[in-house]
Amino acid sequence: MVSLLFDVEDPFNLESDDATLQIAQIASECGVRATFCVSGHKCRVLQERGRRDVIDALKNHALGLHSDTHSLHPTTMELLEHKGWVDGVEAALESEGRGMRSFELVFGRKPCCWGGAGNTWGPQITEACRILGIPAILYSQFEVPGFAVHRFLGVLSLPSGAFLGGEDAMESEEAARDGVEQAIAKVRANPTAWAEVFCGHPSRYRLVEFWDRPYFGGETPKTYPHGPVRDETKFQDCMENLRKSILRLKEEFQIVGVDEIVDLDWQWREPNQAEKDQIATRTAERLKNAALWPPNHPSLDVSRIVAETLARINILRLAESFA
Repeated sequence: MVSLLFDVEDPFNLESDDATLQIAQIASECGVRATFCVSGHKCRVLQERGRRDVIDALKNHALGLHSDTHSLHPTTMELLEHKGWVDGVEAALESEGRGMRSFELVFGRKPCCWGGAGNTWGPQITEACRILGIPAILYSQFEVPGFAVHRFLGVLSLPSGAFLGGEDAMESEEAARDGVEQAIAKVRANPTAWAEVFCGHPSRYRLVEFWDRPYFGGETPKTYPHGPVRDETKFQDCMENLRKSILRLKEEFQIVGVDEIVDLDWQWREPNQAEKDQIATRTAERLKNAALWPPNHPSLDVSRIVAETLARINILRLAESFA
């Protein structure tokens, strides 16, 4: 089983709304339910702009919360940088609770998962998701053996998987074809029963650069500069090659929404000591690397986030199979 993931978070460029609409329609036309992670901020602006067409198209798919404000400061790791457990959970509940309320207002249902912005996370986020009733975390920061599905603090944790080659590559039919074949090979090499294929950002298909570049390095611009837009012909080439890629993936795998993965009756086991040691070492390194995500302020210290994570490593369970 494979889930196709798209991240929807650009609140500023109006072109990103139309790109999201077209991608959601393409996935539906291909007969698959993709998974779209939508930020709380994006939910609010779609509502303010009256984009019922985008909202209704997304409702046909599995939908997750892509943090509340994504790259706006404080980012998730900036928010938790100096927090312990109790005050960190309180901060996460305030931030992600606001995002979830916006999500529910727009879509009329709870998110099936929470996906970190730029792979940033802290364990207090998972606890907040448990309290808020969000059953799964995407882009898990735990480095577990065999990319296994796992559970932490009672929340399903889904590891990152294959990448469809990048939005720019979709301009070229040959590059898009190579990208999807590489993704297929990576999924086939995955020993678990589920894998993700990350398909990109609707905004980035439409725009030449990431929308959040003005927020890099902890900066907040006084006014938002409109990003350069991809040529219409090249954009439509991207959309056609994305359509072909989705159909190719459909030939190889059972495409399911993340909400369907959540509902499976997973069987769990406790990792052995060697596995725990490996998970602890690699997860600490991964979190340190996540701090380098460009929007974070350059002196971000993740030592407390790492400490709070490793203090609870014994709670983690690995999926063996599902009934």
